[in-house]
Amino acid sequence: MVGKISLRRFLIFVGIFIICSVILTLGLILSGGSDEEIATLKEVETGEIIFPVKVDVARKGDLIQWISAGGLAKPAREIDIIPRVSGQIVNLNVYNGKFITEGELILKIDDTEFKMALKQAENNLLDARVEYNLMKLGIVPGSVNPERFRREIDSLRVIYEDMKKKF
Repeated sequence: MVGKISLRRFLIFVGIFIICSVILTLGLILSGGSDEEIATLKEVETGEIIFPVKVDVARKGDLIQWISAGGLAKPAREIDIIPRVSGQIVNLNVYNGKFITEGELILKIDDTEFKMALKQAENNLLDARVEYNLMKLGIVPGSVNPERFRREIDSLRVIYEDMKKKF
């Protein structure tokens, strides 16, 4: 009879222990606990750090991978631009690194002074022609040398053509 009572007590203790364990486990599961606590528990249990994972449906497509790196890019060919005339830049049509083709307008220099100089050269040439024609007709009073006027017209023509090229 003593053996039956001890066995009976043993079964009661085991039953109570199992019921308490189930209640305690359900309490922990239902209370949840924060993510930090769970991560700490998992870290302690397994010895590894557990990272959160996002699960998504796989789909077909192109693989695009971005690589970011620092460095210095140099052009294959670099050209220095030296203008024939000086002046203020009015319009700049390029930027650093832009590919340009032959004949493309890179920049525009203020041409107001050149236009005025061209107009002045045209007026001087016209004056010289008028004086020359008047001399040929003998209308110009005083001693005049026609050869001097021819040379002046020729020199003004050269200046005019030179200004025309620059413009």
